[in-house]
Amino acid sequence: MQINRLFEMVYLLLNKENTTAGELAEYFEVSRRTIYRDVELLSSAGIPIYMTKGKGGGISLLPNFVLNKTVLTESEKFFKLRRIKDLTVLTEQFDRKRPQKIFDGNKVFQDGFVTITLKFSKEMAYRVYDEFPEYELFPDGSFKVKLTMPRGEWVYYYLTTFGEHCEILEPIDIRLQMKEKLQKTLTKYL
Repeated sequence: MQINRLFEMVYLLLNKENTTAGELAEYFEVSRRTIYRDVELLSSAGIPIYMTKGKGGGISLLPNFVLNKTVLTESEKFFKLRRIKDLTVLTEQFDRKRPQKIFDGNKVFQDGFVTITLKFSKEMAYRVYDEFPEYELFPDGSFKVKLTMPRGEWVYYYLTTFGEHCEILEPIDIRLQMKEKLQKTLTKYL
């Protein structure tokens, strides 16, 4: 089931830090294309997951990412369970063949890292609390966050998941590149 695979993928990356699409595809017994779709889905859901190319590249979570294990309240969990219709428990079993070594432990980022200072509106409080271990809260309910990320195109994709509620304060080159990308996107709608 896809949702189980997505959760397990996040937990694997929390424990092992970096892996390749091929390793995950073999582990979950799906295609690499499915793993790429899963990464896109997790990223669009706000999980700070990214891919790096080249030797030592792979799929990783943002350093210091903490998964909020209390995403649902008890009443919400009960509600979700009650929505299951026609559940059938099967006696059939299977043995999954797992590879001996999934992760090689290398974590190399060819483009280096960048520290970005962001300002979030109060509407993003739930994501700030879930995704960033350190933040500054202002009296108006907005937040300032500093985070270090590997450089690359995925940074812009990740930051756009916050929509109009996120502003890049520093560094100026990342701010200007985001502005340029957003202006190009806007021309498609004019």
